[in-house]
Amino acid sequence: MLPKEYIDIISEHATVHNVTSDIAVLNWKSECKNLLKITHNWHFQINKCKRNILCRRAKEIFVRGEISYRSDLLNPASLMKKGKKLTDFMPRPVPLGSQVKAAKLEDVDKLVKKHYGNDWQTTANLKFYKDIITLGPGEVEETMNDSSDYLLQEVVDLV
Repeated sequence: MLPKEYIDIISEHATVHNVTSDIAVLNWKSECKNLLKITHNWHFQINKCKRNILCRRAKEIFVRGEISYRSDLLNPASLMKKGKKLTDFMPRPVPLGSQVKAAKLEDVDKLVKKHYGNDWQTTANLKFYKDIITLGPGEVEETMNDSSDYLLQEVVDLV
């Protein structure tokens, strides 16, 4: 089956969102590195905690980590670096697509030939690989974004 056929079947039972156009993908990892303390410098050991309590006070969020379920021993503290505020969180969008190197395309071509033979390009269900290999390394990005980057969300009707 082609990816479009899967999307048609799933869209009958759920809402399908295209990640490239419907949803903004943001780089939270780099933003957290810039604004949050590393876990070694937190005021509690996150791996020993059974409860993590978030407290909001005047535009700041404090975190308290408790080692047991029944105790409230630790004081909440901020996880932000000195001089940083929660309002400073402005993650940048992640650029869509990726550059595929020529060596990787050659490896994929060798694998497909090994498993399906030298005339694999005539097989209909391998059209995805044929399109990527014939385009070359610089043009793969557009193909990947157009066809297969989808996020699936289940629609639950609680009536």
